[in-house]
Amino acid sequence: MEKTPGIKKTFSEVNQFFYEHGCILLETEYRNCRTPMRFTCSCGREGLRSFSKFRRYPNCRRCGHEISASKKTLSYSSVKEELEGRGLKLLSTQYDGVDVPLQYVCTCGRTAWSSLSNIRQGCLCKGCLPDRTSGVKSPTFNQKMSTEERLKKRAFTEYRIWRRSVRERDAYMCVRCGSKSGGMCAHHLDGYEWCLDRRTDVTNGVTLCTQCHRAFHKAYGRLRNTKEQFYEWMSGGAARNDAA
Repeated sequence: MEKTPGIKKTFSEVNQFFYEHGCILLETEYRNCRTPMRFTCSCGREGLRSFSKFRRYPNCRRCGHEISASKKTLSYSSVKEELEGRGLKLLSTQYDGVDVPLQYVCTCGRTAWSSLSNIRQGCLCKGCLPDRTSGVKSPTFNQKMSTEERLKKRAFTEYRIWRRSVRERDAYMCVRCGSKSGGMCAHHLDGYEWCLDRRTDVTNGVTLCTQCHRAFHKAYGRLRNTKEQFYEWMSGGAARNDAA
């Protein structure tokens, strides 16, 4: 039914338009195109819409939402193709919407979970996040800081990766007391300030809870620490540990 500017439709014409779109007009008169009118939609639900709006959306509000959603729904194959274009391998066997988490293999090789909407926004898996947002790629990167200052303050990517790797290896559990609650610290066996070649060696680190980490350094100080001190402390062989 084409719109004819300047000519008011008759009730019969309006009624016919509803009928042609599978709807039943419940009104007995037609006033103008802006007056809301009750009708029974093809889905069986009752709707309320002016004739001008019905011409653009010939259905009830709920059907309109469903139709709009169906147009936005992607097929599993298209989602898989989109992820592959981003260098990701889709592991989930079905796709249920842009906000439903999907399992995939990240570009770093790790298995991760994230929704399509987050992936499209550039959200990264937790494993490779430090690799891509640390160092010069970080928005907080201080260009004025020298290499020596970064090493002194431990503000460099390799150190962050080392710290994460140590805690992941120990399943985020304190090797001293077995606690998994509170903050977990990556502790150097041979001290960071003197054992330069093993600063980022994962085998030179262990995970301690905050309380145990403080207890160790209270007993042995914070300078020139060694792995022998740590093993002595773990075995409870030093009297000063008991005092700590």
